[in-house]
Amino acid sequence: MVYDPRDISRLQTLHGHSGAVTTAAVDPAGRWVASAGADGTVRFWTVGERRAPTREWQEHTGAVTSLTHRSTPDEVAVVSASRDRTARVWVGDDCKYRLTFRGHLGPVTAILDLDDDRVLSGGADGTIWLWRSSTGERLRRLGNTLSGPANAPGVDSLFLDQLARTGHTDAITRLLAVSGNRLLSASKDGTVRLWDIEQGDVLRLFTSSIGSVEHLDACESLDLLASGGPAGDVQVWQRTDEELLASIKVHNSRIIGLAITPDNKLISASRNGQVCLLDLTRLDSPPVVLLQHPRSLLAFALDRAGRRLVLGDHSGSLLFSNLDSDTAFVEIGAHAGGVRALAWDDAGRLVFSGGHDGRLAVTVAEEHRLLTAYSVGAPVTTLHAGQRNDVACGTTRGAIVRLTLIEGAAHV
Repeated sequence: MVYDPRDISRLQTLHGHSGAVTTAAVDPAGRWVASAGADGTVRFWTVGERRAPTREWQEHTGAVTSLTHRSTPDEVAVVSASRDRTARVWVGDDCKYRLTFRGHLGPVTAILDLDDDRVLSGGADGTIWLWRSSTGERLRRLGNTLSGPANAPGVDSLFLDQLARTGHTDAITRLLAVSGNRLLSASKDGTVRLWDIEQGDVLRLFTSSIGSVEHLDACESLDLLASGGPAGDVQVWQRTDEELLASIKVHNSRIIGLAITPDNKLISASRNGQVCLLDLTRLDSPPVVLLQHPRSLLAFALDRAGRRLVLGDHSGSLLFSNLDSDTAFVEIGAHAGGVRALAWDDAGRLVFSGGHDGRLAVTVAEEHRLLTAYSVGAPVTTLHAGQRNDVACGTTRGAIVRLTLIEGAAHV
């Protein structure tokens, strides 16, 4: 169906999972939605044709933690990662299960598709594997084979010291591709590593003094990287020589998100309602507090251009800011419960938000106007915006809701 977005009255709700939907992905061509959940299944739904899934696969034996997809002129592929220690590939218009990657000694915690028939996976065991997505061939391992955290009983400290230059010793939290066929990885072991993907070697080791690294971004123009931890600290390194340029107590609570803008500013937000700006060209200057919100912040999203920020708080409000101006944050009510997920559309015109109130809301960013909102029947757990203004959200009851906006119209 096609609807004018000013009067969208329906959307497609898909039921099938027996537990919480943990992740979702949308076909770039807008033909199907892939969903995965705590029940270990991966389901593919053809848009607008039927309520039951087109394909349902119980290949995983543990909860699925993430999905990523790639589309080329020759093939569409989806990669799933699971707590059963595997990553699996699904390909083609009929979403057939193709193969399984095995190599991790624990749950797979991060996936990165390199768009050239290669996939990187990171695990709770601290390892990173590079795979051939078309065949499942293990090309190389980046990291170690230690199973479990570095502080596990019986792990020799000298062994860990020797291991430090070769891989992580605890779960991978983030994988980020950077220029020059390089990879940045962050881990609960308190380190960030720069890898040569082709050789599988650690080129740089950045050791955090703030514990687990939960958020990571890179500034290509200044050759810097920045990380955030659970205590509210931000650390900035020179990528070329591992020099720690700054360790700054930006927040007093857990960081919920950080991102670097095109003009070399780092924006971060924390659970205690604070949003700060740090000028990466002037690290001796204190961070500027952009907002001290009276309520807890739960969600953070910067638009693709890196110019506009939206936040979601514990009460269900959205807060908008144009980083190019000095105007105050604009707050609008969107949900009756905490905002748990946020995403921008491709054009940077609309913001999608999912809440604890079980609603999916669409807001016109420039006008700070709630366009419409839908009940999806249960708290939203995840939200994914595709490349063609598709958005899919998962709920705690196992439903998938999918909305497509194309050239001013909505297709549901």
